[in-house]
Amino acid sequence: MKAMTRLAIITICYNDRPGLERTFASVFGQTIRDFEYIVVDGGSTDGSVDLIKAHAPRLTHWTSEPDRGIYDAQNKGCYMATAPFVLFMNAGDTFAAPDVLERAIPMLTDTVDILYGDAQLADERGVYGAKPHPHRLTSAWLMKETVAHQSQFIRRSLLEKAEGYDLGYPIAADYAFLARMFWRERIRTRHAGFA
Repeated sequence: MKAMTRLAIITICYNDRPGLERTFASVFGQTIRDFEYIVVDGGSTDGSVDLIKAHAPRLTHWTSEPDRGIYDAQNKGCYMATAPFVLFMNAGDTFAAPDVLERAIPMLTDTVDILYGDAQLADERGVYGAKPHPHRLTSAWLMKETVAHQSQFIRRSLLEKAEGYDLGYPIAADYAFLARMFWRERIRTRHAGFA
């Protein structure tokens, strides 16, 4: 019997077909395919939906409908997932290398709640910088910084317990969630050691 998939990748998109193309190429270019892939589109009118339909056979679920912003869309994607961990790779986000998932998925164990790596800063022209994260998260670091959402493999049950991202934080709900989990829930974090 095949082991249960450990990861659901969730991509959020709204009128960003070029970014979605880059994300699809990166996700489908991974050396392994043992993951769910969910796409939540906000009702795009720029051809993004046509692109999603073209890739529909490779997707676990997809939807295109208006939403209340990025965190509402991410919550929708989380509720569609069944894997124990989720990773948000939104339109325009890409993996740093084709083997990121091959290296990360074995680390998604029962002893970790959020696995995080480092992040590269890039646009359509390529990489222009880096966002390293500390080997161990501390209160002092989290008072000034946050972990890039693209580098967080989050235990889905944590988001369910929190009833998803809090839409009262329109631009920082991911930080609010991480801070709450770190300070109140005493989550178990692990640095993956790569981008």
